[in-house]
Amino acid sequence: MLKDKKLQLVQDLEAKFNNCQSAVFAEYRGISVKEVDGLRRELQKNSIDFKVVKNTLAKIALDRCQIERADQLLVGPTGIAFGYNDPVLVAKVISNYANSSQFLKIKGAIFGKRIIDTDQVKVLARLPGQEELLARVVFTLNMPLVRLVNALTWPMRSLVYTLKAIEGKKDGLSS
Repeated sequence: MLKDKKLQLVQDLEAKFNNCQSAVFAEYRGISVKEVDGLRRELQKNSIDFKVVKNTLAKIALDRCQIERADQLLVGPTGIAFGYNDPVLVAKVISNYANSSQFLKIKGAIFGKRIIDTDQVKVLARLPGQEELLARVVFTLNMPLVRLVNALTWPMRSLVYTLKAIEGKKDGLSS
């Protein structure tokens, strides 16, 4: 590869590492082109970039980003999935795909600026996604207000139920 092209690839990887919230490293040895295309489509649906990289260029980019101890992630053929919006989503999608493929193996990940191993990636994949967590927070914040409204409207509802019961008894007596 030409030196200028290598430099450009390192700069692109460096930008991806600096901008992503998480990056999952996977070995794709033995996977067919058709399967890689399927993986890329699945990742693109979730706004995740997937890049097959040369380990030496990835190591240079990681060193420039001051991410240390990434050598164990850069052994064998390496593909990296970069997640920019939801750090958990990358782990979920790659883990699901790795479970259905006998060839794709997760090596580890970078979460923020920290290296995590394969087991931690699997734990991360089981966590709820960002949208689900936000929904839980909204639900939790909303619950005291719902309870307050119910407490304030209960006397009025109780009165209505009592009046309906009295009306039902009067209708029963007049028939």
